Amino acid sequence: MAARTGVGKTWAMLLIAHSAWKSGYSVLFVTTEMSQRNVTTRLIAIEAAIPYGDFRSGKLSVFDEEKMRKATDAMKESTGFVLVGGDFDFKASSVGAYISEMKPDLAIVDGAYLLRGEGKGRFDQAASVFDELKRVAKQTKTPIVVTTQLNREGAKAKKGAVGTDSLALTDAAGWNSDVIYSLYQDDDMKEDSRLTLKPIKIRESWSGDIECHWDFNKMDFSEVGEGDSDDGFEVFTGGAAESEEDEDVGGEVLF
Repeated sequence: MAARTGVGKTWAMLLIAHSAWKSGYSVLFVTTEMSQRNVTTRLIAIEAAIPYGDFRSGKLSVFDEEKMRKATDAMKESTGFVLVGGDFDFKASSVGAYISEMKPDLAIVDGAYLLRGEGKGRFDQAASVFDELKRVAKQTKTPIVVTTQLNREGAKAKKGAVGTDSLALTDAAGWNSDVIYSLYQDDDMKEDSRLTLKPIKIRESWSGDIECHWDFNKMDFSEVGEGDSDDGFEVFTGGAAESEEDEDVGGEVLF
């Protein structure tokens, strides 16, 4: 998953993680930049379906406070979700070690570009990080979903029309990935609380744009579909992703 800072990469990763976890899959969530406390706060808001802004500012209604407490208690009793990291000093090899030990059904790395890798410079290290994640995914047969940044050219692209050359720091991110989506939101979409996932690369397949609600008051992140016709929304399916063949199977690295 690629986007510039502040678009919603961490939220997207938490929504994926939460959906998988609630469906009975074990999840390893690695955060490289945001603190574990902040990640947990967001996860509670998703689980309780309470307005995140009110939760963060301490202005929840009595009803929402009760929902928050019930969700928090339920999460404390649950298993299958492990959160690690929270600083800038986390190595790609450590992610591999956690995956090998935990054997999660899904591993998520929020901010893979901040992982430490081999090499002298930042670009060499970034390349080694994505190489290592691909190796771990294939060796352990574990799907790994990560976030990375778009470069400046990608951020300036009209209507979010970007390719693999728009990924920041290293071409290895594009080479090693099986699926890449970017997050796109213009001013009108922000006003309407909507966001679009735009496919950059889908290995051995094709996908159009996926438009979602992006509403932090209602905590509604569902896909915009036929049920939203009364609101004047339509599904936009333009834009094809790059596709290439690969005979390898097993673990995937998803961006």
